[in-house]
Amino acid sequence: MSVSTDQNGFRRTPAQVDGVDIDTQSPPMSVDCVVLGGSTVFGVGATSDAMTLVGQAAHQRGERWLNLGIRGASSTQEVQALLPFALTAQRVVVCSGVNNLIISLQTDDGHRDVYQPLYYDKAFDLVASMPLVDVATLVKEGEPVRANLRRRSGPPPASPVPQEEGSFTLWERMERAAARQLRDLELIVRLVGSPDKVLFCAQPFADRTDRGDIA
Repeated sequence: MSVSTDQNGFRRTPAQVDGVDIDTQSPPMSVDCVVLGGSTVFGVGATSDAMTLVGQAAHQRGERWLNLGIRGASSTQEVQALLPFALTAQRVVVCSGVNNLIISLQTDDGHRDVYQPLYYDKAFDLVASMPLVDVATLVKEGEPVRANLRRRSGPPPASPVPQEEGSFTLWERMERAAARQLRDLELIVRLVGSPDKVLFCAQPFADRTDRGDIA
């Protein structure tokens, strides 16, 4: 698998019009379509930049498509990624939905309602509670940070949904995830100026496949 990203960490889309790849350094007015989403849009599993969902759509239509996919992004992060291109976007495709649900099931405790919870919130909280010298030591010594965080935080819970007193129920978490998704879709429509410019596609997902499962 080959991945090419620009200086902002967004994936490049091979040129279809004038020989110039499209990324976040491209003039906003030169972009025909902006695509928002998570791992599916970023292109996890694609063998090259040309084989991502965005790369294939750009090839089929002969247009300049900008890939703003962010792995593990919430819908709020997707809105933030769109901001520099919102006023000039001719079309916006939003392939999203699953990440909000997963994030809400994992970490939604009601303490991050303003800007929405993120993937790995527990890890961020743990690192934030550590003295900077300890974080620097972990990095300097080359010891796997993830393993250290697991040892400090203890074993993972048996269920992805915390059961402590006062936590949201499964259905409440799903409703909260959907409400955030709808709110951010409305924001996108307002930013670009018309619902006719926005296409929403529910993000697909599949069971995890390990190397041993591949014949």
